[in-house]
Amino acid sequence: MVKTRKIFIVLMTIMLIVSCSGEKQEILSTYQDGKPKRVHYLKTIEGKSVAVYEKMFYNNGKLRIEGALKNDAKTGKWTFYFENGQVFATADFTMDEAGRNWRVFSTDKKSLVTAEDTLITVALNPDNELVGISVRNGAKGKMFRFYPSWKVKETWSLVNNVLNGKAAAFFEDGKPQSIHYYADGKKDSVFAVYTENGTILYNGQYKDGVKTGKWEFFSADGAVQTKVYDQNGNLIEK
Repeated sequence: MVKTRKIFIVLMTIMLIVSCSGEKQEILSTYQDGKPKRVHYLKTIEGKSVAVYEKMFYNNGKLRIEGALKNDAKTGKWTFYFENGQVFATADFTMDEAGRNWRVFSTDKKSLVTAEDTLITVALNPDNELVGISVRNGAKGKMFRFYPSWKVKETWSLVNNVLNGKAAAFFEDGKPQSIHYYADGKKDSVFAVYTENGTILYNGQYKDGVKTGKWEFFSADGAVQTKVYDQNGNLIEK
């Protein structure tokens, strides 16, 4: 019994090696140094070479995206990876070109999009890279945009598909770039913008989409310029 099992394992290993070594590849794009960026894996069907799988790689050779193809379109589960190998996102494209059952994670492994969320929109670039996604859970929703590194670039809160609540933008290292709020699709309440080193650049208030009250603008030398706006957004004091 043990001997038979060992023979079976050896045979499976040989079959796997033959399968891999005989696999045909088509390099669709490369980096400037010639390393593969996007690759199709081909299978002979009815005498024709057909692309059945796709992989995209980082410049260092690590896997970035992978998934199956059918009739030159995505099908089945696709997986997107951060450069460290951690999963960034997964989706099932079997019945929907926009993908179903999206799961998206931050670099610290927190869930941004979960099984309970319903897809509103998804944005993929020509290389099938995820650049933005919006989802809802009941009346509440959330929207994300990503850097090419797939770190979060911008986030918005939604209610009934309209901007409501906190919105934020981030530098690629994760530090805040801006924080502001919306009410029924219009900027409202606090608005603050920061420099890359974390210091405040300017801040103020919005009401019904227009600037109102005192706004402060900070220069690199620490000087502060103040402007005051009336309820209609007109500058009344410099």
